[in-house]
Amino acid sequence: MAILFLHLILLSQYLLTSGYEQSKGPPGSRSRAFLPKYRHEVFYENRLIPEDTEVDVFLRKNHPQKMFFVLESGYRPLSVTVTPCSMDGILEWKIAHNLFQRPSDPSYRSGPWSNHVLRPPASSPSATYAGRDRRSYSSPAAPPGTYSLELRSSSGGGAKVLVTTRSTVELPFHPPLPPEPSVQIVKVKRNRILISWEASLTTRPHQYCVTSNHRGNYNSLCSAESDLSTGKHGASLTCVGGKTWHLFKGLQRGKTYFFDAFVLDNATNASSTYVGVSATLRGGGSPPPRIKDDALVTLTLDESNGYTVNTKYHPGKIMGSILVFVQSCTGPGPVNLHITRGGSMKQGVMSTTVMDTKTLHLPPTNVTSLGLSVRSTTTHPRKVRLWVSSRRHSFPFPDLPEDKSVRVFDTLTTCDSITIGWKTSADERVKYCIYRRVGGQSLAEPQNFCETQSRGVVVLCRRYHRFSKRRFNNLVMQKVKGLRPDTRYLFEVQVTKVKGEMLPYEQVWARTHEACSKNKR
Repeated sequence: MAILFLHLILLSQYLLTSGYEQSKGPPGSRSRAFLPKYRHEVFYENRLIPEDTEVDVFLRKNHPQKMFFVLESGYRPLSVTVTPCSMDGILEWKIAHNLFQRPSDPSYRSGPWSNHVLRPPASSPSATYAGRDRRSYSSPAAPPGTYSLELRSSSGGGAKVLVTTRSTVELPFHPPLPPEPSVQIVKVKRNRILISWEASLTTRPHQYCVTSNHRGNYNSLCSAESDLSTGKHGASLTCVGGKTWHLFKGLQRGKTYFFDAFVLDNATNASSTYVGVSATLRGGGSPPPRIKDDALVTLTLDESNGYTVNTKYHPGKIMGSILVFVQSCTGPGPVNLHITRGGSMKQGVMSTTVMDTKTLHLPPTNVTSLGLSVRSTTTHPRKVRLWVSSRRHSFPFPDLPEDKSVRVFDTLTTCDSITIGWKTSADERVKYCIYRRVGGQSLAEPQNFCETQSRGVVVLCRRYHRFSKRRFNNLVMQKVKGLRPDTRYLFEVQVTKVKGEMLPYEQVWARTHEACSKNKR
């Protein structure tokens, strides 16, 4: 009754203060009879979030802000999107849900919730997140009731909040980005840098805005506007209309610049952020070092070099194609690889964004040298491996699938065994090794994907040929036995090419059952 009473109070305040207008839906439609008029002063007074309007929330350092929204009838689609407006500190937010009353019919259920970081329990819709990025919490069939959203920032600043009950098939509120939403560096020349990006997939009127600063890549357009209002970090903001490129001029040599691009809806002012890029204009110092043919090198990107390493490769007289392999070993976010002809930044050959590993095939060329520039998209120290060669047969790495996840088959889990699976390499001669480690609730430290030795215990190492009984088309299923009941394990699968290097799949956690079944012998 207390929950129902709270809901009635919130709803009555909403009705008295917000104002309504008659809906003009088609005759016979099931549209709502009234649509609320959003007024900022009403939101700041009663903390009720309107639908389909992105509101600004101002936050003090470590001071929580709680607001509410109501679903009067269910079950309807629901999506909540929170956009941080500050690069400093961590933004924490959580959603809680209270029913009007507990339904007695067995058809009640919360429905499947979808988001790659939010996993609320099925019994009562809820979610939590802590980070610096925009995140959405969505359900195709959310139950009715009163929802609360609480925000807390470790550094202050603000955030934008959007609540909508639009279906996923409708046009999204924020302009959709292309499949590879990354900013690319096209040309670097003296004190100028030319960047470009792919066009947004939105069909509504829109424009693009670009920024540059000396601190790091922005996580949102409102973060950039916050820096501009305080004059921090040499930030600049320019809107370029419908162009998908921009030339930054008057840059200083020896300084590192971070460039970002945003797509902005002209009617709603809603925006989406591309993956940014960074670049350091070289001064008159020593020339970049050379990378030897068929040599695997590890590059360190940190504050001392502006999170950028420039190197050269000399293909010699060979006129064939060139293979370039790049792997991000540690550090958050992707890295950018920019390749130029002649060892200078005058003629661009290729620019790409690498999240984990990527192998590039450069067409035959008769240039004497190539310039390679590896840049981090974040201001965090990191390691990156690079291999370049014109000899295709000497490629040292196995060919991994795009999906590098390891799956746990929960229905096959027992008190002393866990069955895991993964997609196979295109190379039939590779060897797979499984490592296990007894663990706690989370990873003790970030995974180093370039580590050649695992800190776990070797379970087995074997090849799974195409006729193996544990292989089903391109999927391997392996049962790991001899485990302890009610114990949490960390599993890692590493694949090694014959006389070559190792590459890991993603790590996965799994727990054995607490008690053994009666049928177990």
